[in-house]
Amino acid sequence: MTKNLGDQPPDFGDTLLVGGDWTDVGQHWDDRENFVVLTLPAEYRKFARPSARPRAPAVAGNYRIKFKAEVLPLKDEVGGYRALFSHNVQFAQSQAPEHDRTSMRTLARVFPALATPKLPDTESVQLVNQTFVEEVLHFGVLDFGKGITAKANIAIWRERGTHHPLCGEFAYQAKFKRRDELHDKAIEHCRQFFIGLQQSGHDWLSLGTTKTGFVYRLKGNPPQSHE
Repeated sequence: MTKNLGDQPPDFGDTLLVGGDWTDVGQHWDDRENFVVLTLPAEYRKFARPSARPRAPAVAGNYRIKFKAEVLPLKDEVGGYRALFSHNVQFAQSQAPEHDRTSMRTLARVFPALATPKLPDTESVQLVNQTFVEEVLHFGVLDFGKGITAKANIAIWRERGTHHPLCGEFAYQAKFKRRDELHDKAIEHCRQFFIGLQQSGHDWLSLGTTKTGFVYRLKGNPPQSHE
């Protein structure tokens, strides 16, 4: 049947194959009486390039997908920078399934790309901020010209219980929707500021240190990054 589908009443035993965005598909996960939700085949996740794998979460409601470029000092010297790139997605916690939100089984269901690593369903994730208390001070906006501004903040991590300070981080973030919104002069101003900041405050720098990496090292499991 290819025409006038909306005017045709279904007969007993009829099956409709419905396709759509993951936002719409995810609304039918729990309606097992009327729907059988099909995910992408395992072979697709196994052989697809990371950029071709679905990044949209299987949740009902709105979400936002971001491509993030994080600029850090070099690991072994002052005055340079390295960039780490990642995709991430944001949505309200109320949109996530209620049952066992930290289990890999639940996370792979909500984030289809996480189904690629074949981990046992009994595996789970833990939040690093359960170990420390983070205090964030928002104190201004940096203007790099050509309409590019960045909100700046300082974050301090303190040990939970004793509140002993462990590490601090100065950061600023600029957001834009399209690459053509980012002017070359604004990029150069940002680069000069980032390098100049390192040179003027080199005595305070801990090269190669990140807050998350700091947590892993304290727990005896240093991050194994290969950039």
